[in-house]
Amino acid sequence: LHTEEVAFDLPEAVTRSSAPGHMIVVDCLTLWLTNLLMPMHDRPIASSAWQARCLDLCEAIGAAHGPVVKKTTFSWICLTRTRQSLPSR
Repeated sequence: LHTEEVAFDLPEAVTRSSAPGHMIVVDCLTLWLTNLLMPMHDRPIASSAWQARCLDLCEAIGAAHGPVVKKTTFSWICLTRTRQSLPSR
């Protein structure tokens, strides 16, 4: 069992922690998105930048070698798309 608290670099943490037979639990996507949009000690990032970070997370989840369980308090946030359904950048 490994726990890692990640405020901003969630895509990198998913990539780093991904391994066959290991499940990653992300709790909570809402807090991660809030940290991006309303950081406590910095200015909010531009719309295009946080959207890019969301795509980075989708790509990391799609490339994960094991299951990734995502939890959020908003049901409209859906980050379960696979790499094939992501728009190209």
